[in-house]
Amino acid sequence: MTGFEIFFVISSIVAAMSGAYSIYQQGQAEKKASDYNAQVAENQAAWANYNAQREAGLAKQQAEWAEYNATLAETQAKEGAQRKEEDKQKLLSSQKARYGKSGLLLEGTPLDVMAVTMYEMDRDILGILHEGELEAYDWRKQAWQHNVAADSAIIEGANLSSVNKSRAALNTMKGAQAGRAGTYGAGTTILTGASKLAGKYYTPNTGMTTEEKSLLAGWG
Repeated sequence: MTGFEIFFVISSIVAAMSGAYSIYQQGQAEKKASDYNAQVAENQAAWANYNAQREAGLAKQQAEWAEYNATLAETQAKEGAQRKEEDKQKLLSSQKARYGKSGLLLEGTPLDVMAVTMYEMDRDILGILHEGELEAYDWRKQAWQHNVAADSAIIEGANLSSVNKSRAALNTMKGAQAGRAGTYGAGTTILTGASKLAGKYYTPNTGMTTEEKSLLAGWG
């Protein structure tokens, strides 16, 4: 082989190696980008789950507080009604005592007055209990809404986390494929270059270079 041919062979090898390295690097760069995207998706999945749990926990606390206030409203209403009942009994006893001292019988007007007193006091008692029930109902409605919000936060967080985990898995798979493709492409480039070089300077059937084969044909 002449010096030029040797130079050409070396240049061809260098070009093939350079092309192979470029393909390999491209595959590694794609793999790195995909792995990075996979990590970002994993982080987003973890954040979605954390945020959902935090929102759900806060909503549960608000629901518990609302339920506490509902129970408190009922208790206060019952206590208020009990005090009103005690006031009624004291007032009726006082009226009886006054009528007794004045010598009036518990009939006619005195009885009507006591009946009116009982009616008004009982009405107040029922009003207190009713207001307590309404307040308790409002608080329990809020508790229910907070519980629904907590459940919704958990479901939404789980869905978002699942989506991001799927994205992470997909990017991981793409990264692995890109890495394999880069390695395979680099190997293919080297083999292709070697094959072309061998085809140019070597004939498998005779074991002679193309120049030797031409020279032999001239001798013949």
